[in-house]
Amino acid sequence: MQPIKKLLGYVDNVLNYVTGIALIILTFMICFDVFTRFVFNKPLPATVEVSELLMAYIVFLALGYTLSMGMHIRVTVLFEYIPQSVKRALDLLCDFLGFAFCLIITYYAWNFFLHSLSIREEMLAVIKLPWYVGKFAMPVGFLFFTVHYLVHFVDTVLSFSGRSTAS
Repeated sequence: MQPIKKLLGYVDNVLNYVTGIALIILTFMICFDVFTRFVFNKPLPATVEVSELLMAYIVFLALGYTLSMGMHIRVTVLFEYIPQSVKRALDLLCDFLGFAFCLIITYYAWNFFLHSLSIREEMLAVIKLPWYVGKFAMPVGFLFFTVHYLVHFVDTVLSFSGRSTAS
């Protein structure tokens, strides 16, 4: 499991860099648009549409990393009072359900992206912007979200048998 976790960590770093670059581009683009709008009365064309494309990368590419760091949403009100064995069983159930859900979303998001790519779908904007560029972020993000759920599921199963690979 350690080589898989190491590879996933590397992929997470790459996806985080892409997310960070998208966030920086989005920030500078919006600031520049506001500046040119008020100073020269000439806004950048299609700023809203480009920001929609970039937002997909900011949201979806960080999903797997969030799960791997244990930062995903968890209701802990009653979880603190449950015995450790029940917690592990609930973790196992949640990991399985999360894996199954993300696998389904990945499949349909990939089909959604491929359809958009095959018809060369474009956004209605002042300039030509391909929709499929933004739609690519969802299947990629959910693919790695799915893989992280699978790795966490296997880790939980191994911890039941006493062979935990947690680091």
